[in-house]
Amino acid sequence: MKIRHSNVLCWLMDPAGNHNLGPYFAKKIIAKVFTNPANTEDEDKLSNYDVLEISSHPYHDLTVYKELQTSNRKRIDLLAVSDSHKIVLLIENKYWSGESEGQLEEYIEYTRSVYGGYKIIPVFLTLRDEEPTHEDYLMLGYSDVLAILQQLLETRKEYMNAHIHSFISYYTDILEDQLVENEKLNATGMDLYRNHKEAIDLLYSLRQGPADGDQLLFSTYQRHKETVDFIKSVGDSILKEAFLKFARKQRWPEHLYTAHFRVPHFL
Repeated sequence: MKIRHSNVLCWLMDPAGNHNLGPYFAKKIIAKVFTNPANTEDEDKLSNYDVLEISSHPYHDLTVYKELQTSNRKRIDLLAVSDSHKIVLLIENKYWSGESEGQLEEYIEYTRSVYGGYKIIPVFLTLRDEEPTHEDYLMLGYSDVLAILQQLLETRKEYMNAHIHSFISYYTDILEDQLVENEKLNATGMDLYRNHKEAIDLLYSLRQGPADGDQLLFSTYQRHKETVDFIKSVGDSILKEAFLKFARKQRWPEHLYTAHFRVPHFL
């Protein structure tokens, strides 16, 4: 499934693609990366980039590589290279999956070794708003991809081939369905944490290894690591709890706000 989504993203990012959109999608992706709230909050990370300059380039020369093999025979999901502007967009695509140990470090080091002197923009693209373990990676969500495509369909319809418009419309429907499922999963995770906080905290505390007499609990954690880690991440959110405290202090009606674990919002 991830490879299929990478195929679509690779096609959309290619300025020479038969969609006849030129570099529109690639430029929008780059702009979204630098305006994503999860990234704008980290001023130190963004200080490494001249955002205005990078966002203003035309990117007509962009070459997009898919499943690019590294020296250790691992594969980078997407790599978009502009030789004229000496910029590389490295995208690790996570679609209903988590990262493997050390892969983000390997991908960025490989890219730096091959493209010396280029500005590397490493991006962690996820469906579930997960944070990358590597501090250099910027976050991007499939919700951002969906927003770009919805705007594209609305503003470029009269210039697009009917078949291309239909295909992208179908793809946005898929993303909408998956994002709804993701929100349901987030809500389930938050409910589980609220109802079983002590058990989840205990299992999560064993992630570095078992203490004396905790071998059985540790093996339980290992069997359900991804589930426990996910429930902990969505349930034990400082941002969500701070937002809830603020909303209740303001006496806002509950239907006017959402205490999302990463991007809480209100009407």
